Amino acid sequence: MAYVYDDSGEHDELPSRDMVLARLERWRQRLSDLYARIEGWLPETAAAVRGQSLPYQSPLMKAVGIAPVRLPTLTVRWNGGAELRVKPEALWMIGGNGQVRLSIIGGDGVTLVDAGTDDAPDWMVYPRRDPTRRHRFGPEELRHILAEAR
Repeated sequence: MAYVYDDSGEHDELPSRDMVLARLERWRQRLSDLYARIEGWLPETAAAVRGQSLPYQSPLMKAVGIAPVRLPTLTVRWNGGAELRVKPEALWMIGGNGQVRLSIIGGDGVTLVDAGTDDAPDWMVYPRRDPTRRHRFGPEELRHILAEAR
C-alpha cells in the first residue's frame, strides 16, 4: 500500500478505512511475532514483559477516520536492572514495512526496519551511531545489544 501524502492536503487517493485497519492488524501480528522471537533468543537470566504503548495515530489513520490505537511493546530486564525497551515507531514509511526502536537504558539503542513483506518480515538493524551500516537482526545481534548495557 503506497501513497503520497503531505500536510498541505495534496495527496494521492487514500486507501479505504478497511484497508488501513487490515494493515494495522497485520502490523500488530508482525510485532507479536518479532517479540516472540526476541523472547526466544533471551538468556535464562532475562525476563520479558509485554505491554501497550502510548496512543499511536499516523496522519493516514487520522485521514481515514481511525482513532488512535495502542500497539504492543516489549520490555526486557536482565543483569539486576538493565533494561531494553522495544517500541513500535512507524508503519507507513519510505523504504520499509514498519519501524521499531530498541532503547537501552544507559546505552545507544538501535532502530529495526522491516525490509520484508507482511508474510515474510525481514528485520534489519540500523545502529544509532552509524545508520548506514545496516545488517540483519538475529540472536547474535540481540546478544550484542544486551551486552552494550552491561
